[in-house]
Amino acid sequence: MTTDEPAIGYNAILLEKTLHDETGRFLPIYILTNNNSSWKQPVTVYLTAIFFKIFGASLFNLKFVSVLIAVFSLVLIILINYYLLGEKAGIIAGLIYLSTPTVLMHSHLAQENIYPILFVSAWLIFVLLSEKKKKIIFSVMAGISLGLGIFCYKGMHALTPPLILITVIYFYLINKHKLKHSAYFILGIAPFILVLPWLNVHYAGSLSDNLKISLLKYYEFFYPYVSSFDLSALFIKGDTTVWHSTGIHGVFLLSTLPLFIVGLIQSAKEKTHQRFYLLLLLSFLLCPLLYGQVGSFYRFSRLLIFVPFYVSFCTLSIINIQKIKWGKYITFVFVVLTILNFLDFTKYYWYIYPQLNRQNFSENNDNRYMLLAKTAKEKKLTPYVYIEEFASQGDDSRFYEAAYFKNKLGKWKPGDTLPKDSLLMTKLKFQKDMTTIFTNGDYNYLTNESIK
Repeated sequence: MTTDEPAIGYNAILLEKTLHDETGRFLPIYILTNNNSSWKQPVTVYLTAIFFKIFGASLFNLKFVSVLIAVFSLVLIILINYYLLGEKAGIIAGLIYLSTPTVLMHSHLAQENIYPILFVSAWLIFVLLSEKKKKIIFSVMAGISLGLGIFCYKGMHALTPPLILITVIYFYLINKHKLKHSAYFILGIAPFILVLPWLNVHYAGSLSDNLKISLLKYYEFFYPYVSSFDLSALFIKGDTTVWHSTGIHGVFLLSTLPLFIVGLIQSAKEKTHQRFYLLLLLSFLLCPLLYGQVGSFYRFSRLLIFVPFYVSFCTLSIINIQKIKWGKYITFVFVVLTILNFLDFTKYYWYIYPQLNRQNFSENNDNRYMLLAKTAKEKKLTPYVYIEEFASQGDDSRFYEAAYFKNKLGKWKPGDTLPKDSLLMTKLKFQKDMTTIFTNGDYNYLTNESIK
């Protein structure tokens, strides 16, 4: 796990069990974690807490929440492209989405980065339905979706304002009653915006880590913005943080770059939904505009909202390529290249990347704590851990303790007498008056000699 994952999981367990977070706050909107150094977003933590309430807390379930977010995003992205270009386009969009490296990586991390894909996709589909159905409920839902997105990931605080402006202008231009749908969109998102000043006072630092908006020199402002579109990073290097990128495969597959470029060109010629593709293009180009204020350089894990835009343009490209002479053969070539590119990525991600970056992740002790809990329950023993090993694992051990043990684990250190009817998990060996009953990797499970 990374440092964020057990912090989210631990507080989700506490909120599910006690309605308080680790700092003792009752149902807080933002959750303070990592020794009071990091605020977590309410959507992420509370969805995890609800999932734990229904299915129980475990490392598998903690990460499975991100998988579900990825799956629901997949459904929405399929629907967006189905409404735009038909059934074939929906299938193509789904396959492109599933083959995107950043989606696969972040669907396996119990972090907040993947959530914007879901809420931005929901915003897009409601905007599209509002245009097609001419019903104000869809305009309201578009506002609510984008508003909820503000509370799913901190980076959305800077990404959302341009999207709001684009949506208001879009609704104004496409509707017969110019202000009606724009007004209802604002009505949907207004509660989420109006509460922000109050939250900034009562949860200081939760919105922007105490960064203040300032007048920057134009190159200081635009450098982070322009870096968001660096093709070498988007398609080869990826995010600067090792657990968000392999470092050699990028955010998107390199094989799909030509498709994206063709899709951008074709969007200008698309007659039926030309205005919606213009919305996609403007959203893609303008959403990182304010990242100049927060100094986000080459952090593409903060820009996963690019995914639904990118997928839609690539899908449009493939649909149009199939209409030209030799189109099927050209499509076949791109399919083969994409499959090979994806296989190369997955092979590296599953087998080589973990070995090269093992030091950047905490040791996976999930099965060891589960084994301690299972054995202690079966043998009716009180579980203990070596206090220094427990403390060195930080939030990881606190998460495991909260997830797998009804009561807090007993803490032991060398020199202490292990109480009778107890089971100790430690890397230490050959403790006086104890017997090792089995081992699991580097860990030994010891009990008193009198208990066999």
